[in-house]
Amino acid sequence: MRGSRRVLVAGTGLAVLPVLWWGFSWYSPWVPDVLGLVDRTSDAAITVAIRGPYLAIPAVFLGALAVWAWRWRCRKTAGAAALAALLALSLAVVPWLAAWRTAAAMGDAVSLLGFFDEPTGGGPTATEVYHRADGQDLKLDVWLPERPAPGRPAVIRIHGGGFTKGDRTESVQWNRWLNEQGIAVFAPDYRLSPPPRWLAQIADVKCAIGWVRSRADDYGIDPGNLSLMGGSAGGSLALVAAYSTGDDRLPTGCDQPDLPVASVIAFFPITDMSAMMRDSRLPSVARSIATDHLGGCAHRFPDRYRLTSPATFVRPGLPPTLLIHGERDHLVPVSQSIDLSHRLTSANVPHQTVLLPWEEHAFSDQWGRWGSQVSRPVVARFLLGQRPTLGKT
Repeated sequence: MRGSRRVLVAGTGLAVLPVLWWGFSWYSPWVPDVLGLVDRTSDAAITVAIRGPYLAIPAVFLGALAVWAWRWRCRKTAGAAALAALLALSLAVVPWLAAWRTAAAMGDAVSLLGFFDEPTGGGPTATEVYHRADGQDLKLDVWLPERPAPGRPAVIRIHGGGFTKGDRTESVQWNRWLNEQGIAVFAPDYRLSPPPRWLAQIADVKCAIGWVRSRADDYGIDPGNLSLMGGSAGGSLALVAAYSTGDDRLPTGCDQPDLPVASVIAFFPITDMSAMMRDSRLPSVARSIATDHLGGCAHRFPDRYRLTSPATFVRPGLPPTLLIHGERDHLVPVSQSIDLSHRLTSANVPHQTVLLPWEEHAFSDQWGRWGSQVSRPVVARFLLGQRPTLGKT
């Protein structure tokens, strides 16, 4: 009997501690970094946060443990398990309640069943080489809607990955969905760091813009209605490329001209590199960006930090901008989008900023995630002509 109780107490403790840790991480404004454990397990923490509804499963398990412990008269163990079960359940339910409220405020809706959706479909229409640099072919996937419609809008989607990983196949569900809206999509690779390729990456994005516009007739798109879109590092590159058109410090690096875009969409972007390094809740990620992507700290390379920060280039006349950011982003603080939004307002740049309560970094990578569900109609309205005319949050 006594041995069984010890097993019950030990098992409950092992089940309770991870839930308490993730719960505190999610509900607190800063991630607790005990002995650097959070920093080392950042990917796992963010993954659990993104898949929050699945925490209903441990909630049920902990609830069963609480009942079992109560029957064995282990009152403290039962209480701990019950509290952890409620915490796990809140992690699964509270974000969805916020989602419904957020969507309703914008005249949209989210679906709990939609969380498990995963669109299927074919691959890209074609794969082209848009540039050759550093001994490698830079490829670009072309995604065209099934029904031909000359003069349709187009988007260049820039992948994320902390400037050091990822490729053009990231989150292809977005490409299929954009095609369903009648929007052509071009998804390019770009040169990755290390070694530091911050200048090359911006040049590659600008080169892709010129390449796509030069082939507008071939793909039946309107060259004047070409937008940029990206998340995380991809969002930052999209913003810098869109905002620095014609800046001699950031050339295209190929035989394509440095051309403007109609608009830009950025999910959870880094907008001020120096502030990101200072405010990051996951400092090892910040350090890796500083070392691998920029070559070192801001005091050593201040120009690199300025030129890779979209905030540097804010001025009147920039293209309409849509910023979408989760308020619980532990990787890129939501203040990055808020601060850029304030700068755009001061410069009278048409923009919209959508802040998603309880949402984490990289939420758009999971198609059914509520942040993705809320974002899709916003993106569609923005790209299909209902762009903000004044600064708007």
